[in-house]
Amino acid sequence: EEPAAVAATPGLEVRLSRARAGVGDRVEVEAWLPGASGRRWIEARPSRPGVRIVGPDRALVEGSEKARFVFTCDVAGRGGVVVVARE
Repeated sequence: EEPAAVAATPGLEVRLSRARAGVGDRVEVEAWLPGASGRRWIEARPSRPGVRIVGPDRALVEGSEKARFVFTCDVAGRGGVVVVARE
């Protein structure tokens, strides 16, 4: 198993369902902006080749509502996602 990693927009809180995962394991990601108001998109992108987002890769959220994503790695090595918030 390799460490799961995430990079995020400043101010964006992110939680992974597991700290380590093997090839083909799914990792769930929750992302939110504490204290935010208004609507915005939160998007997840693979951090490197071989990482794949399973299902939707963006969510329209209201305020500090949480967005949820799932990713997996098709090859060995540290893998993760980059999560960004957009107005």
